[in-house]
Amino acid sequence: MITKEKGLYVAVIVLMIAMASLSGYTFASSQQHTPVYSPVLQGTGTESQKNTLSVTGSGLTSVESDLAKVSLGVTTQATTATDAIQQNAQKMTQIINALKGLGISEDDMTTQRFNLYPVYSSKPEIDPPTILAYRVSNVIVIDVHDLKIVGKVIDTATGAGANEVQGVSFTLSDKEYKKIKISVLQIAAEDAKTKAETMATSLGVEIIGVLQISESGFWYQQNRVLLDGASASPAAPETPIKPGDVQVSATIQVTYIIQ
Repeated sequence: MITKEKGLYVAVIVLMIAMASLSGYTFASSQQHTPVYSPVLQGTGTESQKNTLSVTGSGLTSVESDLAKVSLGVTTQATTATDAIQQNAQKMTQIINALKGLGISEDDMTTQRFNLYPVYSSKPEIDPPTILAYRVSNVIVIDVHDLKIVGKVIDTATGAGANEVQGVSFTLSDKEYKKIKISVLQIAAEDAKTKAETMATSLGVEIIGVLQISESGFWYQQNRVLLDGASASPAAPETPIKPGDVQVSATIQVTYIIQ
């Protein structure tokens, strides 16, 4: 029979994990899988050492995204590298100014990629490779906090000169991330507690404390939308973008002291 009040172990577990790991981020893609741990019961031959029961608790939930990251940019080409860069800079400035007109702060725009590379002759087997032009690609990521204007952001950028739209990722802001992490850890702690109590009862032992707690993994799956194109004409309908939910998961490893 378990002697501790219900919820005591959960509160201790969540508090210890939150203090140790809340400030850190661990991201994983949808291909990653949470490792599976089997319950472990350890006994010792001496009274100076503790008998323990180790379990893994897991938590999974789905939440609405509150942040969209739009990846788009502009590619230019000219006979000289200087001209290609200047043309690109001019168009990117137009794009940034147009986005500011939607109320998006420049702090919410980050350069993701900037490339300058030569364009060679297409017939190297006939003539020695010759540089015909230079191409510049500049891609930025825009953090959109108002998910209702994601389509308008894409249309405004393409209308201002963007000719490269890579996609949209629906994710979590820092504030929402911290809040949901606590919630999922609570679910994982409840799961660990239930498993430990079930096994302890079945084995006829008693849980008298918690020896060790560690966070095995925490991840969330971003909802990414790939775009083939976007409307650049003011008369065209707004590009429809529908946000999706974000799957959030956590696992913890808990070692209980038993007698």
